[in-house]
Amino acid sequence: AVVSTQSTGNTNLINKKQLTVLARVLDALDGFNTPKVRLAIGQTPIVEVSEGLLVLFRRIPGEILGSRPQPPLFWHSLGRIVAQISLQMASVDSSDFHRELDWDPRLTSRNLTSLRLPEGVEREKVMACVRRMERTLKELPVQLSHADINEYNILVDEEHGMGLIDFNDMIMAPRVVEIAHCLAYMIHSQQLNTEIGRNIMMGYGEYIKLSETERSIIYDLVVSRFGLSCAMGQQKIDEGTANDYVTKCVQDNVITLAGFLRLGRDSFEEEVLKD
Repeated sequence: AVVSTQSTGNTNLINKKQLTVLARVLDALDGFNTPKVRLAIGQTPIVEVSEGLLVLFRRIPGEILGSRPQPPLFWHSLGRIVAQISLQMASVDSSDFHRELDWDPRLTSRNLTSLRLPEGVEREKVMACVRRMERTLKELPVQLSHADINEYNILVDEEHGMGLIDFNDMIMAPRVVEIAHCLAYMIHSQQLNTEIGRNIMMGYGEYIKLSETERSIIYDLVVSRFGLSCAMGQQKIDEGTANDYVTKCVQDNVITLAGFLRLGRDSFEEEVLKD
């Protein structure tokens, strides 16, 4: 597991108290699934980081997963790694790690209230999922979560195995958020191939057995994540600050969100979650 966070100017993680928690994550993951776990803090001044923790982002080995096809065993292994990292992060003392980010799923309805969804998105269906998700999340305990395991934050390297980068969006959230967001992005990256989701869940289930309550909101978390992503991207387009990448992402995410809504909860759970 390769652990990194980039300094992107939004100061998501770049303060001393939060770096202390990130260092605890490093300690928890040290030696896990690889001979060495490295923490990269982009160009953050070394004075802010304990001695020996700073590794430049460009030196981390591996290639971004992206949309490259992978064999079933790869997705199975990814599920296992997500579960193992989740278990390790649950053991980290995170008592001084509290913050609000726009991506926090528990804040989705608040954030969507002031944002416009792109044309073609069925707002009421999205909001129904959001409301159901938020009600249930309030009942669940929280832990540290990477919260952004997407196809561009997974490194694949023959020598070092699979790596996870970019902890910028790390939050306190129920553990189901981690696997739900991973499923959302991986299925999206593979043209809505739900068989990939089933393989991920099979690997994940070897280490973590989700409760029925947790499983019942995975579909809602997936839809809500893409709904928020579409709305935040649309805001940049409306403000005239979107580049070509953001515009393309919004277009792709609208298609993906429509696909998940057409699939529906019952089919999603049958194809992805059924044991």
